Amino acid sequence: MSELMIQDKEPVKVVLLGLDLGQFDADRSMEELSALCEANGMEAVAQIVQRRAAPEAGTLLGEGKLEEAKLYCQNLGAEAAIFDGELSGTCPNDWTWRCWTAPC
Repeated sequence: MSELMIQDKEPVKVVLLGLDLGQFDADRSMEELSALCEANGMEAVAQIVQRRAAPEAGTLLGEGKLEEAKLYCQNLGAEAAIFDGELSGTCPNDWTWRCWTAPC
């Protein structure tokens, strides 16, 4: 018979990022993303949503919001950023070379 092992690990701290184009309820979507993170052993330490008419080419969010996210990660000890939505193949790479220095 197998036993369920419960581990007392600290949750992984993450920053949630979102883009609000006015097509859906961004607040509710971020709440759902936060709940998914919690269910998977993560703690959302900050949420950053940018309201725009159109996504920024290459990064989706503008430079200022990405810089803000970087500062939140550094100041709050976040290990990762999770974006609420579908990313193109180049976005994470663009974020890495433009904004992120360890951690996050």
